[in-house]
Amino acid sequence: MLTNSIKIFLCFLIGIASISHANPTHVLVRAREQGQGLLFKRFDECYLLTAGHVTARSTRATLIGAGSRPLLGQADLVATFPNYDLALLRASGPVAQECQSELSALNTSIDSIVNRQGEGVLSYVYDDGGMARTRFVVVDTGPEFLRLSPQRKEDSIAQGQSGGLVSISDRPAGILLSVDSSGTGKAMRFDFAVRTIERFFVEPSLGVLPSSMSSEKPSIKVAKAGNLLSAKQGAQAVFWNTPPAQPEMSASSLLGGASDNQWIGQIRVDGPIDIDFSLNANQAHTLNQVELEQSLSVDPTQRVKDFELFVSSDRRSWRSIASGTLITSELQKTISIAPIRASFLRLRIYSNWGDKKLVTLRSVAAY
Repeated sequence: MLTNSIKIFLCFLIGIASISHANPTHVLVRAREQGQGLLFKRFDECYLLTAGHVTARSTRATLIGAGSRPLLGQADLVATFPNYDLALLRASGPVAQECQSELSALNTSIDSIVNRQGEGVLSYVYDDGGMARTRFVVVDTGPEFLRLSPQRKEDSIAQGQSGGLVSISDRPAGILLSVDSSGTGKAMRFDFAVRTIERFFVEPSLGVLPSSMSSEKPSIKVAKAGNLLSAKQGAQAVFWNTPPAQPEMSASSLLGGASDNQWIGQIRVDGPIDIDFSLNANQAHTLNQVELEQSLSVDPTQRVKDFELFVSSDRRSWRSIASGTLITSELQKTISIAPIRASFLRLRIYSNWGDKKLVTLRSVAAY
């Protein structure tokens, strides 16, 4: 008989194996075309990876999850990668609750499983949430792509399956991109796809960002009722660690009712940008959500990308309450948080969308 300690140790090993080999979540994608997609997490956000031709010129897609009562959702375009026929979108809605696998955990080489096992399974989702699987054999491998052929003559790899997950030995091995006239499928290696996305978040110029420039003059900022970061109610920017591009574009410009200017700060090469705000009347308040508004009339590569929010009662100890990414086409983002008492809010900006000198944001509000 196994002792309790051995049982616990075996469960621990099984848990590690299941985590390391976790697969991304499958969904059906409807945009310009119908296809498949894979969900993964980065920071507190859920993202969708699919074949680029599925979204084509669409900036939004409808998502249908797998299961007897499939969850629905939508996804907004972050970037396309025309050289690889890939598209990256950010997912939201109920289906985003199924987003489990972290992007960083998916970045493992598939060389060993491709060399050891020459066959696998292509998975895809039907309109009603049902899952289907087609067994295949790998007929060719390369540093970026795999070529697949159905294992049985009666099976096929068909249109509508682009973006589906290619698995070998129950591990993600590729994402299906296309099928040729002979019925042979072309899939991007999963390790190459993950590295491409990780590189993009460091170097956004690797992808093509959606255009969201506006020739219209931005509306005048209005201090909405209940905003706990209102200059007229005593809120202040009390600390920042990067100078503004111009004096009138200081951190105080981010406060509601402060001015109609936007904040433009200089990029720091030695760490993230921190901006601390005292809430109205320099008193403690209960926070439920934070709103970030992007600038309209600037180069999209200067807009905020990755950020994190913290709260404090004394500016000595800080607690992280949320993190995420602002995509360039998203002009306003609402971050809902569990109610928490605080006197200070810190906005930490880790990166922008590629500009080497400046980063910009129009306003920050808290409720």
